[in-house]
Amino acid sequence: MRHLGLFAKFWEAGKVKTRLAATIGPIPARDIYLRFLHHLIHRFDSSADCRDLVYTPAIRHAEFASIAGERWSLVPQVSGGLGVRMRSFFETAFSDSPPKTHGHSSSIAHRVVIIGADSPQLDPALIEHAFVELLTNDAVIGPSCDGGYYLIGFRDRCLNVFENIEWSTPTVFAETEKQLQQLNINYATLPSQMDIDDWPALAGSLKQFAASTDPDLQRLEQEIQLILGSSDALGRSIS
Repeated sequence: MRHLGLFAKFWEAGKVKTRLAATIGPIPARDIYLRFLHHLIHRFDSSADCRDLVYTPAIRHAEFASIAGERWSLVPQVSGGLGVRMRSFFETAFSDSPPKTHGHSSSIAHRVVIIGADSPQLDPALIEHAFVELLTNDAVIGPSCDGGYYLIGFRDRCLNVFENIEWSTPTVFAETEKQLQQLNINYATLPSQMDIDDWPALAGSLKQFAASTDPDLQRLEQEIQLILGSSDALGRSIS
């Protein structure tokens, strides 16, 4: 069974995309984050066997329900730091998995992958590649260019790799990889991807989206240009 979780935070101005907001302002940054969420929910609505929109805070259930659609389940994040919240999601996902029966399709590994909302360029083929890697590896991780990771996944059980990590730093991926190695966990590494957290990353990504043959990315680029243009966030949109 392939299980995908998309971690998301409520789109309150000044609380999301704060580094991007420092350049373009909190309202456009919020609108861009919400556009990322809409894009990813649509982009992966047929990926995996089940899909969870893993949201915070829990009191914003109605707002997340309004964008989730029928193909996503809503799962509130627990309280605590990012590592606590990710570990809790994995543990719950595996505890809710169906029992295995040898010689039957249910004996196929339960594979759980989570992604964030900062890399809208991810495509279903890359997510499927992560699930394929989990057929022969206990873990899979996708490093981001800023030193973190955009994806992590496990097979059959949650692995204890979320402790002693200094989150939101350029060492997150290296520290996590070190723990995987120290625990003798066999894992696969996916191609590096960009997290769009600040203006240089957004500007470069928009140019790539505009030149892409992917209609979803072309549409996303146009929608973000409208946000930038209508807000006059930088006095001009990107050309």
